[in-house]
Amino acid sequence: MTALLSAVAVGLASAAAGPPAEVQGEMEIAFGYVMNADGEKVLVEGLRVPFRAKRISAATADTPSRAGSGTDGGGGPPRIYQNVADDPFDPHNFWTGLGSPMPSALDDITLAPAGQGVSWEWLTIGMHTEFPNDFLIRWVIFDTFVPGRGPGKSAFDDVLGDFGGRFNFSELGLPVPGDYQITFDISVIGLTVADGGCYFAQQFREWRPPYSGEEPFLPSIWTLFNGEGVDIGSSEDFFWYDTSPYDGIYDETEIDTFNSPPFDLANFLLEVYAGDPPEIIPPFNFDVVRGLVLGGDLLALWFSDDVRLVVRPWFVLTTTESPVQVIVEAGVPTSSLSSLKFLLEASGSIPNLRQRIELFNYTTGLWVLMDEREATITDSEVEVIAQGNLSDYVEPGTNRVKARVSWKEAGPILSYPWRARIDRTVWKITRA
Repeated sequence: MTALLSAVAVGLASAAAGPPAEVQGEMEIAFGYVMNADGEKVLVEGLRVPFRAKRISAATADTPSRAGSGTDGGGGPPRIYQNVADDPFDPHNFWTGLGSPMPSALDDITLAPAGQGVSWEWLTIGMHTEFPNDFLIRWVIFDTFVPGRGPGKSAFDDVLGDFGGRFNFSELGLPVPGDYQITFDISVIGLTVADGGCYFAQQFREWRPPYSGEEPFLPSIWTLFNGEGVDIGSSEDFFWYDTSPYDGIYDETEIDTFNSPPFDLANFLLEVYAGDPPEIIPPFNFDVVRGLVLGGDLLALWFSDDVRLVVRPWFVLTTTESPVQVIVEAGVPTSSLSSLKFLLEASGSIPNLRQRIELFNYTTGLWVLMDEREATITDSEVEVIAQGNLSDYVEPGTNRVKARVSWKEAGPILSYPWRARIDRTVWKITRA
């Protein structure tokens, strides 16, 4: 069987040697089906699923743990990565992986109300890999948990979907080992969960005939976890593991969590968009409130293309002020929103710079701090999610939204003037 896996590198400033930071491509579904609304199997073999893959950490299996150990079936500690390249799931930017092989695991998912009964469009997963060549990703989505069956018996029934395809990091030019964020456009699959609640199993297996999803497991690839809980929708904050020897059965005794708060909420690193995908809204204006522009313009803020707005510090009125402050504005089509996110891709020229993101609340007339962290010296993305009444962040009558990003020294500065470099600022919205 020949399975398609084609890719092109994106986000590269030049054709310089070295692995790409990100690739786009297509994965051909090798086997599987989904259940339609009439309870009938619909085969999905041969469908092509576009994807975008991005390395978020160069971690290896012996990366030191930043969290307490759990009893994950293999005795390995959780691993938490900070300040990684991209994190659409958690505005605090923590990624957790298990420090022992786990090529088979399952987590519960409850989608937000807007995602109930509508087709899944995008699926974003996190995986750690130490295997560069062909392997099979398999996803099994169950509808029902059945307690009381005991050890060795599957606690999950009513399969809503079971499908997968071939993946190959070496073929894509992506370095191994490492941790990856991969977003699949699965809109062609037609997977729907009527009440939004399901159980999502992710497996990594050898790529060999008959390509049915029952091939031997690959212990050198496993799922990454998020240790800080869920922002949209909900989960029970624990997971089911598959004890070695792996059999693809998740019984009710194979359940665990992490045990060191605040990173003890053991959920897959996972994002599902169901229904219409979010709209991307670029800014129509920016204002450098503090600082001096060295290069770039409004268009530089629209795309992740390494064309940046560069600002150096300038005079401030008080020592508490950030010497670089940029306000960006955009217009959203409606104030009736089910989700409102702001994404910043930026970097600082030196260490010891503190980066802040604030959104303007038009009801209170105040800036709301959404994220604060040390700036990275290479471009990294931070996505923040507005909470509460989302219309508070939309100006009545004009539908304007506004964000302020700022940088300030947070420690010894080795060179001056330093620079804040902004590659992209956009809003992501979903209409109610």
